[in-house]
Amino acid sequence: MSEVHALLFLRLAQLQACQEILIVGACGCIGTFAVQIAKRMGARVTAIDSAYKLYTLKPLDAGYSKVDFTHEDKQCNVIVGSSRHGAKAQWLLRLR
Repeated sequence: MSEVHALLFLRLAQLQACQEILIVGACGCIGTFAVQIAKRMGARVTAIDSAYKLYTLKPLDAGYSKVDFTHEDKQCNVIVGSSRHGAKAQWLLRLR
């Protein structure tokens, strides 16, 4: 069911090839599918989650770099994330 939700969210966002997408909670059930589907669609994927969960993203070929979004501007066309990550709004506000 998670894969269906991921596909639904990406379709609702009208994600296009070559667009930049930020997936918050990328190691969760829906997030791992969203990473795979978005990459398959040709989007440039930025995946965010806790550092200790990175082992989940490595098999998905979702490269890793540690970035502090509270001090850096990032441009994204689409942001996908669960409501439980709402506390991170301080860095979401810096995204354009």
